[in-house]
Amino acid sequence: MTRALELLYSLKALDDVGRLTIPLGMHLAEFPVDPMLAKILLASKDYGCSHEIVTIAAMMSVQNIFTQPAKVPKDVLSEARRKFWVEEGDTLTWINVYNAFINKGNKSGKWCHDRFLNFKALSRAMSIRLQLMKYLKRFDIPLVSATSKYPNTAEGRQRASEDVRKCIATGYFANAAIAEPDGSGRFRTIRDNVVLHIHPNSVLFNRNPKCVVFHEVVETTQAYMMDLTVIEPEWLAHIAPHFYEYKQQKR
Repeated sequence: MTRALELLYSLKALDDVGRLTIPLGMHLAEFPVDPMLAKILLASKDYGCSHEIVTIAAMMSVQNIFTQPAKVPKDVLSEARRKFWVEEGDTLTWINVYNAFINKGNKSGKWCHDRFLNFKALSRAMSIRLQLMKYLKRFDIPLVSATSKYPNTAEGRQRASEDVRKCIATGYFANAAIAEPDGSGRFRTIRDNVVLHIHPNSVLFNRNPKCVVFHEVVETTQAYMMDLTVIEPEWLAHIAPHFYEYKQQKR
């Protein structure tokens, strides 16, 4: 309970006496998703990337987007997934998967089957996205794509990617982790210095980015981060100085 309240406070959803802030806390409470996802949806207005963020939020609300048939070799699965991969992380990869599904696969289970995608999960994500768009409209957040703000050049696409990733960090700054300098593939959370690993199904597995934020942690043989986004560590000081100052004061 304490951790949950601390998170809400760090998201500026609660004031110093534990009441919902107005309007942010009240708006966060209305979304049918967890507070971090709700925060990035609201923040997407400031970063001009609501089109991408509502897709990411919908995709992170479902599980098992990629299927893993037991009889299919791992290299075949990896090759099929690689067509969607984005080097900045799983969350931006979900945009590619969703857009391909909408354009080609939403009427065809076979299209998904041939690409080892979960038709039911993607159909559910499509439904969730439509629901979340209603909340964006309620809160006067226009549907804007980050790419529409920049020229269609390598630099423009990079700036659009940064806007999306900064927006994600605005909600997930408490889930930031830094790579160990020894190249072991281990990460430590900035928040609590907890050792974590990149999940083998992540597009970032074996790539060892310097800093990431994650949606959640699952524990099997190790503690694995899921739904990763590559960020720059220095963004955190600008996005959430209140949070890191608060943590330092507690130590």
